[in-house]
Amino acid sequence: MEVQYRSGLLSIRLDKASAGWSVERFLSERLGLPHGFINQLFHRAGVTYNRDRAKPVDELAAGGRLLLADPSWGRPTTREIASSNAPELAVLYEDDHVLVVNKPAGLIIHTEDPTVTALDDIVAGYLAQRDGQGLHVHRLDGPTTGAVLYAKHTFMLRALDAQLVNKAIQRSYVAITWGRRLSNGVIDQPIGRDRHQSGKFRVASTGKPARTHVTVLAVREQAGKELSLAQLQLATGRTHQIRVHLSAQGAPIVGDAWYGGTGLGNWPAPGQIALHAASLRFWHPYDERWIDIHAPFDAGWCDTLLDKFGHVGEFILRE
Repeated sequence: MEVQYRSGLLSIRLDKASAGWSVERFLSERLGLPHGFINQLFHRAGVTYNRDRAKPVDELAAGGRLLLADPSWGRPTTREIASSNAPELAVLYEDDHVLVVNKPAGLIIHTEDPTVTALDDIVAGYLAQRDGQGLHVHRLDGPTTGAVLYAKHTFMLRALDAQLVNKAIQRSYVAITWGRRLSNGVIDQPIGRDRHQSGKFRVASTGKPARTHVTVLAVREQAGKELSLAQLQLATGRTHQIRVHLSAQGAPIVGDAWYGGTGLGNWPAPGQIALHAASLRFWHPYDERWIDIHAPFDAGWCDTLLDKFGHVGEFILRE
């Protein structure tokens, strides 16, 4: 199928594989849209087939054209960027519907504060002349670096949101901890808000379920404690989940003072912790293929991996 988005309209030229399908089934199974959003489109008369208003049960034919009207088109999505010194956008992948960028440390994803520049603002500026909206699919904490996935319009956002809910989007992180030795396995501990410090979270029996998969890649002794290099994958997506879980194991992330971590000399720099969203995998519903993204480490990360973990660090940098 051929899919184009322009000025609030998603246009789909249907292929033979869709022949005989109902419109509703196509929107759900081929475009990956959730049923609630599909119902909203039909309720708003936002679906046309070969120029006629479509019904959910209408049968499709090869060569036909579906048009979907974006319900959020025309809403303001950009703010004036607060600082002319905003970092340049590091694009890892881009097509007409999706953008993946490599977030630097110290930059939050979204804010309502007009004096602060967020990654959303920089992405919006980048897409302003490209007919895209810059809608983040997930977030990273301010001090975390790595891959962030954006949709360029509402239809792709809803499809990727559904993948996130269904655990189809795979995100892998690399962290360096300093404290007790980490072990391979699954950290399965609920996480809730810390009642004593605003904005902080903790392992709590009354919290929400949270699971983090841990693979230890290397361990070395450093000043009487264990310096561990680990790969982590989220089975759930709680705020600060990796940071809280590792701290609860007595192995806080290097540089993460909020959760008990300390730095290694001058690294990481202020506003950064040793947590990097290294890879991202998602299903592209229009191209009908898996997209694999790898986010390069910054110079400080590269130096530390080579200095502290030698050949293992070199292997990680080559992946």
